[in-house]
Amino acid sequence: MRFLKKENKYMLRSERNKEIMRGLFNNVVEDGDDYQLVIGFSFSLKQSNKLKLIKSTYHYSDFIVGYTEGCIILLETIPSLECCGDPLYYRLASLYKTFYSFKDGSTYTIYLDENTYIQFDVAKQNVSEKLIPYVLQEDEANEFKLFFTTSFKK
Repeated sequence: MRFLKKENKYMLRSERNKEIMRGLFNNVVEDGDDYQLVIGFSFSLKQSNKLKLIKSTYHYSDFIVGYTEGCIILLETIPSLECCGDPLYYRLASLYKTFYSFKDGSTYTIYLDENTYIQFDVAKQNVSEKLIPYVLQEDEANEFKLFFTTSFKK
């Protein structure tokens, strides 16, 4: 019985966060309800070697990823979903190419030209609420993968 209560607690938090995501997205994107949503994230690693000390710095970014036929919108947010940035529109017709890597999990790359790209991952379930908004999205992640590898392929 205790297990079911804990499972319900996580389901409720996930559903609440999905509602918040939808509200943030709809506030900044015209016709936001026309887009399906998933949480995406990216990270970068910087290392510096100074005086025999190695310093590693990780930078994480979270995105509300909205997608519909021919278009993906990335909306940067924070793990608490308290705010968001301006939407970044990626229209298939204006892209150089797209790439999906299954080796690293679910890494999606959108190339604007030969040298400029954005890369992000879509996890089915997050591993750290401090880094990524808590959302259970196994079905949504699978649907996004299908969309990206078929309809958004270039």
